[in-house]
Amino acid sequence: MADAIAEGHTSFKLFMIGMARFDELAADYLKVMAQAGKHGALTNVHAEDQCLIGYLCEQMTAEGKLGPKHFPDSRPREAEGLAVQRAISMAKYAEAPIYLVHLSCEEALAPIRQARAHGQIIYGETRPLYLHLSRERFEEPDAERYVGWPPLREASQMQVMWDGLRSDNLQTVATDHCGWNLAQKKAGKTVDELLPGMSNLETLIPMLYSEGVGQGKLSLSRFVEVSATNPAKLFGLYPQKGTIAVGSDADIVIFDTKKDVTIRHRNMHSRADYELYEGFQVTGWPTHTLSRGEVIVENGTVLGNAGRGQLLKRKRFAPL
Repeated sequence: MADAIAEGHTSFKLFMIGMARFDELAADYLKVMAQAGKHGALTNVHAEDQCLIGYLCEQMTAEGKLGPKHFPDSRPREAEGLAVQRAISMAKYAEAPIYLVHLSCEEALAPIRQARAHGQIIYGETRPLYLHLSRERFEEPDAERYVGWPPLREASQMQVMWDGLRSDNLQTVATDHCGWNLAQKKAGKTVDELLPGMSNLETLIPMLYSEGVGQGKLSLSRFVEVSATNPAKLFGLYPQKGTIAVGSDADIVIFDTKKDVTIRHRNMHSRADYELYEGFQVTGWPTHTLSRGEVIVENGTVLGNAGRGQLLKRKRFAPL
């Protein structure tokens, strides 16, 4: 870990679920947190309690509750809340900062508020799907499209997430983008086999602006903080990224705040063969993207050449 951090890879991610054998290796993961904190790295944590999830999935499979309709009940809000509380306690004794990824409900945010009030260094992220979609989507045909970890929650929890962003209980919005096609998403047969993840990279900024700033849920400055400035600061890229200033990278999005757009799959650039937000109406859309001063996207047309990206060496963690 020390070698990776010295080379500029200053964050690590761990999963509190079965794919990472977390319950079996929890003592080792605690050491990982401590080691990351000691060397100036930020530990990212996917917080869902595998004990509860495993029990519920086994029970639901035995009862024949197999499809996406039952998916939210296999990973309830309590599973997220339990894991967040455990992660916070582990980070406290590891004396390390943590960044809790794609949070979805009040049960996750409440322990974060309490720990931050006592001075613990904790940051929270949510994803677009928890701001714009609710669990009723699992009643639709091809509902596998909406499967993510954690699941979509009740409609009331969308406002909880917006409140968390506005109040600084959450510091970032990120996508966890996956370009699965529908056949891949529909391959699972039981609730624990359903494939998580969806394509939502291109729609993040316009939807966050349209519903956030456009409907008075976020200020313009807060919109910029949670989508650009805070991620750059937390992950050791500021001020090279996350600000418009002399000496920075000149990575700029030119954004038309008045442009009305109906989101359609045919206009997207993901490998996914469906669009999660098909038909959504938004006001505000990027017109140009500049990278290091070069226009790489103009009015939906990609102009940048493959291979022009650069691997950036990130600085060690510093609190916001």
